[in-house]
Amino acid sequence: MMTRALVFAVAIGAGSGCAAPAAGDRDGADSASRDRVVVERLPPGGIGPQAAAGPDGTVHVVYFAGDAMAGDVFYLRRQAEGAYTTPVRVNSQPGSAIVAGTIRGPQLAVGPGGAVHVVWNGSNRARPRPRAFMPVLYARSNEAGDRFGEQRNLAVTANGADGGSTVAAAPDGRVYVAWHTGDEGVSDARRGVYLVRSTDEGRTFGDEARVSPGALGACACCSMRAFVDRQGAVHLLYRAAADDINRDTVLLTSTDRGATFAAVR
Repeated sequence: MMTRALVFAVAIGAGSGCAAPAAGDRDGADSASRDRVVVERLPPGGIGPQAAAGPDGTVHVVYFAGDAMAGDVFYLRRQAEGAYTTPVRVNSQPGSAIVAGTIRGPQLAVGPGGAVHVVWNGSNRARPRPRAFMPVLYARSNEAGDRFGEQRNLAVTANGADGGSTVAAAPDGRVYVAWHTGDEGVSDARRGVYLVRSTDEGRTFGDEARVSPGALGACACCSMRAFVDRQGAVHLLYRAAADDINRDTVLLTSTDRGATFAAVR
């Protein structure tokens, strides 16, 4: 029987202050020799990892384990010196996560106070459920990162996700969660990107709002990514589906904290 172990790469840069001496390094080695990529194993059964590096050199990691259609999301941290914390389950309902395909795994963002924000596509076991498709589930850790609160479905008025959902955290404590969806059975050309916003580090969220132009559509089975730059602008990157055939990459950008977005192909 073949045993598979998924690995992920952690980029460790001396400029960030998080480089540790590589094997064979000597005291006094220049910083350039310590810039490297380290390939390390996830815990047994872990797949679909996502990582985010903090300013102190800590690398925050989420990954999936279990049945692809009804599994669990786990979180751990890699300290600057290389030690890992014990994995913590993120989803409060066992088996409520899905990872089918390469686009539906968990995503994370780290807030300014150290809280970790995680989103994932919910399985058929997740409750409550949206009107259609998979729930967009969210959970927030305490600042120590050793415990997560109850998971919440953020797709309340809009349908849930089909492809991947995404999350970003801003320096001012705002949290943005986005996904693309449409009415069940509609073409990709009529789908759109939806966003929910939190102004209190994920403790509460507002209602969903469509933020993508109607003419662009959204590719149902594709992933998307959100991030916030140093000026606080929110960016959403996704794959469109105009006329059901034009699968352009689109960047949505908001300079007013997610109230309005401009689209660039």
